[in-house]
Amino acid sequence: MEFYADYKKDIIENVMPIIKRWYQPYVKELQNKHDVKIKEWKVNYDMHHSDDIWRNGLINEIKNKLPGFKYLVDFKWSYNNNAHDNSNSRDSSNSHDSSNARDSNNTPDSSNTPDNVCENGVGDLVFGSDYGIYLVLETKLLNNNQGEIAEKQRIEGIISVKERARKFKELAKKKFNDHKVIGVSYTNDKKEPIQFVDINDEKIFNTIRKNELEQENHPLFMSLMAGGAVASAAVGVVGILSKLRK
Repeated sequence: MEFYADYKKDIIENVMPIIKRWYQPYVKELQNKHDVKIKEWKVNYDMHHSDDIWRNGLINEIKNKLPGFKYLVDFKWSYNNNAHDNSNSRDSSNSHDSSNARDSNNTPDSSNTPDNVCENGVGDLVFGSDYGIYLVLETKLLNNNQGEIAEKQRIEGIISVKERARKFKELAKKKFNDHKVIGVSYTNDKKEPIQFVDINDEKIFNTIRKNELEQENHPLFMSLMAGGAVASAAVGVVGILSKLRK
């Protein structure tokens, strides 16, 4: 009898409890940042704007939607640190809504390439985890009406928001000086609302989700498993994880 073992998957699954144990000294700082950002979000989000209402629901349900990424690290953020200055212009009411303005495909000049637009633009949400891994989340409300035009708009919207997630993921690596970032797009698509930037990001997320569920069901066993590893091994594990994602 032949069998196939996905060694990369096994490695990631085995080291996740160790990574979580090793990262614990930094969690308090992450929790403090979360508390600050939640307060800022409640003050700044537009309760009369459909996009912000939807994002607010997502923030409140993040533990169920994307288990393991329970800390709000930033919102309406910018690589150039002027996110909150830009948020008013992004959410202002005009002939185009904010999501259309962000995803417009006007012909760019040399100083307005898609990558430069993202560098000067505003990202949606960034979440942290107990594993030292960030999750960059780009959102978009789709037109779920019937008809060919609505269907075309949905397809274009799904593609554009996933591309934004990819670009903001790369900017988040620079901003947080950390290569352990995964990118996700989230829409109100009825079939597949959550899409990952690439297969490696999806594998890492699924491993974290599995580890979180196992800890909920068998907390003592998982604690002993993580406690049996030495700290030096945990440091090496972070390097392994980064290599697997390349």
